Amino acid sequence: MTIATSENLHVLLQVQEKDSQILAANHEIKELPERKEIEATQRKIEELDQVLKAKESEVHENNRTQKRLEDEVATVEERIENQKRKLYGGEVIAIKELQALEMDIESLKERQIVIEDQIIEVMELNEPIQSEIQNLTTQQEENKENEANLSEALQEAIKKIELRINQIKVEKETPYKRPTKRTNKRIRKPTLKTWPCRHSKIS
Repeated sequence: MTIATSENLHVLLQVQEKDSQILAANHEIKELPERKEIEATQRKIEELDQVLKAKESEVHENNRTQKRLEDEVATVEERIENQKRKLYGGEVIAIKELQALEMDIESLKERQIVIEDQIIEVMELNEPIQSEIQNLTTQQEENKENEANLSEALQEAIKKIELRINQIKVEKETPYKRPTKRTNKRIRKPTLKTWPCRHSKIS
């Protein structure tokens, strides 16, 4: 295998390794635990929404019933006042008619008591439901706050992984340079060779 072929193979292996790292990072993004926690929280929110709507509908229906009964009480009270005016206004003087008015007033008062009792029953029905709605609303607010926190944590986690992916891509696109082998051979410095001087004898 030539040096060029060896280098090309090494570069290919490096690219494949970076691709594998990118795939693993993308899979990590899809499998982040915050995703499952968000999905579970969203299911809780949807379920509570349905329960809240049912409870609120029940309260609304009870309120309509209470309003209808209150209107009936107002009508009965008006009739009682009308009968009292006839009874004490001097328009009616016949004893039988006066007695009839008195009986009618008593009957209307009894009817008023019955309706007012029904109103109290409806109000008593609403009290625990409204308390439950309040508790469910508090739970819902906590769930939504938890969802927001999880979403923020998810975005932060994704951001960190994406930064890692971008870094891997940069490394992948950077041309690979095979490290050169360093030789341990020491370069011998040239040494100056000294030659002995021959001194001639002066005769």
